[in-house]
Amino acid sequence: MTIKSDRWIRQKALEQGMIEPFVDRQVREGIISYGLSSYGYDMRVADEFKVFTNVFNSLVDPKRFDPRSFVDIKADHIDIPPNSFALARSVELFHIPRNVLAICLGKCLTGDTRIVDGLTGDYITIADFIQRQSSQTVALKGWRMRRSEVSEHVFSGQQPVYRLTTRSGSIIKATASHPFRTIHGWTALQDLHIGARIAVARRCEIFGKQHLPEHEALLLGFMLSDGQCSTPGHSPRYTSGDHVLQECFTKAAHAFGCEVSHVGKYGINLINHRGRGGIPEMNRAYKWLRSLDCDKHSEDKFVPSVIFRAPRESVATFLRALFSGDGSIHQSGDSVHLEYYSISKRLAEDVRHLLLRFGIFAVLKSKAVWNGTRIYRVAMTDKDMIRLFAQHIGFIPESMKQRRLEEILEYITLVPKQKSNFDTLPPEVWKQVQAALITSGRTLRNVAGVNFRSANQQSLPYTIAQNVAQATQDEELLALVDSDVLWDTVASIELVGVEPVYDITIPDAHNFLANGFVVHNSTYARCGLVVNTTPFEPGWRGYVTLELTNSTPLPARIYANEGIAQVLFFESDEECEVAYSDRNGKYMDQVGVVPPRMFVNPPE
Repeated sequence: MTIKSDRWIRQKALEQGMIEPFVDRQVREGIISYGLSSYGYDMRVADEFKVFTNVFNSLVDPKRFDPRSFVDIKADHIDIPPNSFALARSVELFHIPRNVLAICLGKCLTGDTRIVDGLTGDYITIADFIQRQSSQTVALKGWRMRRSEVSEHVFSGQQPVYRLTTRSGSIIKATASHPFRTIHGWTALQDLHIGARIAVARRCEIFGKQHLPEHEALLLGFMLSDGQCSTPGHSPRYTSGDHVLQECFTKAAHAFGCEVSHVGKYGINLINHRGRGGIPEMNRAYKWLRSLDCDKHSEDKFVPSVIFRAPRESVATFLRALFSGDGSIHQSGDSVHLEYYSISKRLAEDVRHLLLRFGIFAVLKSKAVWNGTRIYRVAMTDKDMIRLFAQHIGFIPESMKQRRLEEILEYITLVPKQKSNFDTLPPEVWKQVQAALITSGRTLRNVAGVNFRSANQQSLPYTIAQNVAQATQDEELLALVDSDVLWDTVASIELVGVEPVYDITIPDAHNFLANGFVVHNSTYARCGLVVNTTPFEPGWRGYVTLELTNSTPLPARIYANEGIAQVLFFESDEECEVAYSDRNGKYMDQVGVVPPRMFVNPPE
């Protein structure tokens, strides 16, 4: 089955009456928009509701459901009681073709999406964040990434999701209607196109407060780069050909309370005592790695929570040891490349996120090598970012890589960054530049030496925007050129299947950082209101009855005649053998708000 576009939906609606009444474009007349979107239809909720009350029920039993448990209300809005639900119907009448399956859903992210716990600094999945009921995360406020309070944690069931990949290698999975930040405001994933510019984090300077000894941060960095951490029957081993790194590792091991045993020219085992340290169950270092869940093979390595929860200095120490092992620095012509390699995707993603905490933006790419193994590369080619890396992290002092970095820094001083074909502002910002120049009575040529007519169709270089912002002192432009946002480019969007999805509510910012993307809550979901996923079977016809769940401890308001949920349409190559209409299903041609029709012994 394939998801259908707005053109297909329009044709079916106009020629076959699939949606009546049909709104041919997105309309915003109240709080929430409705109508046709790129890959779906945002339907409205009518002014007929059934609000649940437990006066007649102590147990909700679908086979013996008492109709008196609903209060019928006809109004322009309703208030759903705390931790309760209501039934409503759609304004639109749907007539689903025999070869089409439709699904009604809300706007959420998949459970493996990573977000920052603002209280601890931990970097965890949104599913774990909700399970822990964590109260703080990171959001974009006034173009700055800041800690923000979380008021609601929402699980929205199983829904179809799409994988969005950007040019820099950022990846996120979300429902079609989940909004992303563009330069014009918020745009649903379904309305984004290849080449669209969306906001991702340029920096996320959030650190934890949990103390981590320097020697432990060093040992973790060394072992996660060039160490064998999963060694059943043997001691953990570190391997390096740089004697400076070997010496640094040995000092950290002694501070930890371990002895070292040299194996060949490059290997160093961590042991308790010389001659009797090889049993993992007794080995102090192995027990420590296992307690952190770090006793992994190379492809399964990741950065443990103790690093994300650690202060800035400890994180820098960890990255210094990690890059000293699997990092590299080299020059190619006028270009400089600072890179980190791993066969663990999660470890590479973790490293990339940790760099953001120092204001260092890196791209993440992968490739398959000759034996089929996929290698992940965290790369910095921007000379300003390499300067930041050298300033805040660097390699182990006196090591071969640190000496090479110092040589390249001298070259960067002589040949600084000229321009970037990647890190630019979207072309739409040219209008802000023009407005600022007109207001200040200046021209682009005398401020930046550029002809406006020849440049305003292309992406806007930061150097030009910064010159104009300084010359005009335009507050909005000044904030934009010094923001914590990088405008990444959408590289692909693909349907990946049905997965559990989640959302959280940020009352003040109405957005949060997820997998490095700036994403928004849907209007109802961010208030703790969930529209349960509802399938429309092939051949079904009628008005949709929806369950609206209020997951908050406060009454929640629903407005009639405004958008409530999105419907996606999936078309098969052939018609089903038995459609819903063939079975004369009990919800066929339903008109009003229809409660459960599963009575075994209906109440008298």
